[in-house]
Amino acid sequence: RVHVASQVIRQNVEPQVIISGLVESAFRLVECISRLSGSKIIFLAVLPPTDQYFDEEYPTSGSLAERIHWVRTFNAQLSEILLKHHELRSRVLDLSEQYTQPGGSLDPKFSDGTFHYGELVREEMYRATHELSRSIP
Repeated sequence: RVHVASQVIRQNVEPQVIISGLVESAFRLVECISRLSGSKIIFLAVLPPTDQYFDEEYPTSGSLAERIHWVRTFNAQLSEILLKHHELRSRVLDLSEQYTQPGGSLDPKFSDGTFHYGELVREEMYRATHELSRSIP
């Protein structure tokens, strides 16, 4: 789990530098797993934050609008890179649009109270993952 805003301050760089580094790391991981196993990889997109604060153990960093933007940017960039590398047979599965409120934050009823999808989403997540996997040659 990475707090883009805190890394921006710590490293004295723009948010896009942090996001690009995360995308590159995620891509390298998917590439490595794909090449080692020969398996299709379904990368579950990072879900957007909720507009509610649930747990002091998981503090937030950055405004809600910034965090939503960063998550969308990361997911879009990783998806784009994986689509360009069809030989990896890997895709990003982004279910977030179905579970967000106006403004882009995750509807809290679909959260587990920290930073994961809750029980209400799991069945759809499994179904969508299976469907996406079958569509990849």
